[in-house]
Amino acid sequence: MWPEHAQKFEKIAKDFEKDTGIHVELRVVPWDALTQTLMTGFASGDVPDVSVCWSNQMGIFHSIDEVMDLTPYLEENNGEWKEAFFPEGLELCSVNNKYYAIPFRGSFSIFAYNKTLFAKYGWHEPDSLSDFENEMEKMKEAGLIPVIAAGSPSGFRIATIADNFTDQKLLADGIIKREDYLLGHYIQVADAYSYGGAKTREWMNKEYIGKYGLAMQREEATSLFTLQKAVITLINNNELPTLESIAQEAGFELGFFAFPVPAGSEPLLSHCNFDSFMISSKTKHPNEAVEFLKYLSRTDIQQEFGNLSKSIMGNRHCNYEDPFQDQFSDIVVNSSSYVINYDYNSGNLETRINTALTDFISDPSMTPEEYGNKVEKYMHVTLNEAESDESQY
Repeated sequence: MWPEHAQKFEKIAKDFEKDTGIHVELRVVPWDALTQTLMTGFASGDVPDVSVCWSNQMGIFHSIDEVMDLTPYLEENNGEWKEAFFPEGLELCSVNNKYYAIPFRGSFSIFAYNKTLFAKYGWHEPDSLSDFENEMEKMKEAGLIPVIAAGSPSGFRIATIADNFTDQKLLADGIIKREDYLLGHYIQVADAYSYGGAKTREWMNKEYIGKYGLAMQREEATSLFTLQKAVITLINNNELPTLESIAQEAGFELGFFAFPVPAGSEPLLSHCNFDSFMISSKTKHPNEAVEFLKYLSRTDIQQEFGNLSKSIMGNRHCNYEDPFQDQFSDIVVNSSSYVINYDYNSGNLETRINTALTDFISDPSMTPEEYGNKVEKYMHVTLNEAESDESQY
């Protein structure tokens, strides 16, 4: 799903064939069409032997018996292959203590800021959520947009902000670490979503987040950040190469920090995920497919791709040339991430939740409680439908 790195993957495939005699035919699918392409392929039976995916989809794909169990391969030879990965990344690829994918590169949301403007006005990286809000007030007084975040499509990064607030409430209420919650079976979450929605609306009403954010595309948000009209932008860590180039051309220095949490709270990465690779349960070439995944996760392959794309790779033995990558890696290691990995087919639940958020922010008459109850209802209906569908078991 990385057209910009297609040439690199072609070389990986050719080198792999030279080493093993196994031929790999590549197919590129845009990231925003990936899930639908896979689901359509599952339905038609036309699915690749190996496919890129997101780690939090493993429960869904496992529930419809479309993904191969990699546990025996990972644990053979005293867990030699398993040892190569960040435990946090591999755990995100698991369902019921079995592994169905291998983490290729990390993907998480992070704040990028204009360090030059910070120095000019005497602002500092926040050490808590309240500290961050105080700093954003100062940015407003300077006539600048504190945070620019694209809201299109389907809430996009504004939904990520809401998710961070929701997770903070789930952590405070002792819910986020529950096993049944992490498998999508604990759904008494209306209060947490009410809080997350209310805080997001508050930030928008106070103009901490740029106006018209819900209609804004990523390119528009990046443009306002580039023009130095916005001080901070919410990005995916894999956008580092683009952002470094933009900052260099615009003549300002970059800085990064994770989403701030309340003072004394556990650091959280709400959208920490891994671009991963899985094997189809229907493959006629399981051993060859496993060999390819082992090749993709080799330290030298991961190291080279990490330095090329400035990504945080799944292999924990990588060392990076770019100092920001080391900073990102430290953020992952020192933060907790609690991602729901449904052990049933959750369908379009995430899209429905994000749509509910955009409706709530757009409609001042909708209360936070109505929004939270709507989300809980969506989760309840989805779980009931899954439990009543005996065919998936």
